[in-house]
Amino acid sequence: MAWMHRGFRTLMMQRRMKFIGVPIIILGGSLAAGWLSAAVYPYFFPFRGTKIDVIGLSGWQSPLGLMLVLYFVWNTYHFAKQNFGVLSIYRAKSGSGRRTADLVYALTVHLIVTAIGIAAMLHLVGAGTMEMCMFGTLAGVAAMLSLETKLSPRIAFILTDASRLILISWSGLWGFAISGMNHWLVAIGLSSHVYANHQNRSPHVFSVVLVGLGTLTFGLLFVVVPFTGIYSTSGPPPLPWWIRATIPAVSLRLGLGFVHFLYDRWIWKLSEPDVRAAIGADLFREAQRIPA
Repeated sequence: MAWMHRGFRTLMMQRRMKFIGVPIIILGGSLAAGWLSAAVYPYFFPFRGTKIDVIGLSGWQSPLGLMLVLYFVWNTYHFAKQNFGVLSIYRAKSGSGRRTADLVYALTVHLIVTAIGIAAMLHLVGAGTMEMCMFGTLAGVAAMLSLETKLSPRIAFILTDASRLILISWSGLWGFAISGMNHWLVAIGLSSHVYANHQNRSPHVFSVVLVGLGTLTFGLLFVVVPFTGIYSTSGPPPLPWWIRATIPAVSLRLGLGFVHFLYDRWIWKLSEPDVRAAIGADLFREAQRIPA
């Protein structure tokens, strides 16, 4: 969306180091980190798709290991700030809600979703903890709804955000699934809305193409490439060279994620006048009715 938007593309070309140079440096550094990790740390290798399996603790000292830690922390913050951004958009359109409450709610919910989800999958929490988590979620939702003065999509989004925490209390997998689906459907919806208004086209083609490409890529990463059962956990993995060669590709995927985090911040930072003039005009304009 950034490069297809004429106004924002003009802004990027005026600041090439920020919008082009920094992403290239990140992607190049990510490839270098993957190559170095594959060459120096033999216990660090791709397991399935973008998941990394580590035998022993030494792998986490590798450049790719450090990238994984950074990615996990940044991704958690990224998810939470997107939810805050959506609440802010609805707050601006409806005049309902409070900024500080939105920020605290978005950050708290996603932090707890991440912590409880990981703890549940590792069997580190009991039923009592889950019940307390659900009670706290309902209390937080009630507090947020008490600040709403108008009926608006904010209410639906507040409930959807909380549903992740309730579902993760029942099943860690479903909680993470709802969290991921919520994040990407919102991202695709916002981008298609801006793109459609800017190009005076229907938003459906943009959305369908992105969902299709995402589904295909997911299938290639997590379904088609079967890395399971080809190594022994008792020692250095006797991996073929072609599997070792995929490590830089995995690190490039992480680097692309970092670039995505930055672009997502740059595109939607409407507090900057240039961004507000380029993106905000199409974001807050009602979608055009395109005849079939």
